[in-house]
Amino acid sequence: MITKRTRITEAFQTIIDLIFVNNSQRIIRSDVIRCSLSDHSLVFCMFKAGVSKAPPRTIKYRSYKHYNKQFFPQDLRDTNWTASLDECDTDATVNNWCQRITDVFDQHAPIKKMKVKGVNIPWMTAELSQTMQERDNHLKKAQKTKYANHWSSYRQRRCLVNRKVRTRM
Repeated sequence: MITKRTRITEAFQTIIDLIFVNNSQRIIRSDVIRCSLSDHSLVFCMFKAGVSKAPPRTIKYRSYKHYNKQFFPQDLRDTNWTASLDECDTDATVNNWCQRITDVFDQHAPIKKMKVKGVNIPWMTAELSQTMQERDNHLKKAQKTKYANHWSSYRQRRCLVNRKVRTRM
């Protein structure tokens, strides 16, 4: 990164103080500053810091914000289920039934979309995420019950997660 002479004496001038980088696109500026304390000049470089983020993704979820557990069973009872049984085709009957129950769910807990930002974690897989969830569930159970076999099960899951993370990195 340094192209100017960094050591200047009466006899010679050399580029002896250097900065090496493996990603020059992140370097904003590099230069040499002359100082009177030594015959070596001060070298520096400024680079862009930070972690590159993954692009945001959209997830769908059911919002239970306005869910009322008293009206939900009532709306299920008020739905005309016999109309779905009048179909001749089994697939049509199942589709009709699913549509009716989905309509009730959508009324009480509508599907919403949300953008999720995050850091790109290339080593995180669905399998590893599932193993981490199992570990966390075993920890909750161990903390709640305080049984030795639950703590042992949690420690086994913890060690398994650690092994899987180390092999991925």
